[in-house]
Amino acid sequence: MKRIFLATDIKADAEFIRHFADIQHKLPAKDIRIKWVDPLHMHITLRFFGDTGDDEINLISKAVLRATASFRSFDAGFASLGVFRSLAKPYVIWAGCERPDDLRNLKYLIDEELAKEGFPPDKGDYSPHLTLGRIREVRNNTSLAEAVKSYRDIFFLLQNVRSVILYESKLSPAGPDYTALQEFILQ
Repeated sequence: MKRIFLATDIKADAEFIRHFADIQHKLPAKDIRIKWVDPLHMHITLRFFGDTGDDEINLISKAVLRATASFRSFDAGFASLGVFRSLAKPYVIWAGCERPDDLRNLKYLIDEELAKEGFPPDKGDYSPHLTLGRIREVRNNTSLAEAVKSYRDIFFLLQNVRSVILYESKLSPAGPDYTALQEFILQ
């Protein structure tokens, strides 16, 4: 069994790294404890499968190949900060996707093809985002609220999405380690 997921890679440029460092500075450890994502490992998750056997991985690969065969590459922009759940009880801090339609359409096509192979679609709406960190503890919500507000209209990154990657994720105390199992190139 392999712990797998589908994603698009994000290549952090110098401007993104500068904004990311500024956000980290605005959220000091004395106020909020966050496990920050390594900018070299950032991605946009399209589908998480969890522990999956080799036969299922083969079915997933066939479905994703069909879904991506005629899908064109596209640009995705990332701007503003937000949190999942609420500012009162946050557990993830993220950068929002400014152009979510292409990502949503790609996910929809992948989900359609996966359904043909017996994988039911994800529950709930798909909200494309870039996870910046996982919030472990909040001691003072003021700095988090101020950071979210100050980055409301700040543009972080424009990324050309050229492929979908099937990853294996291995968890360790140092953080997750991702291995690309297969890449599906967009036209």
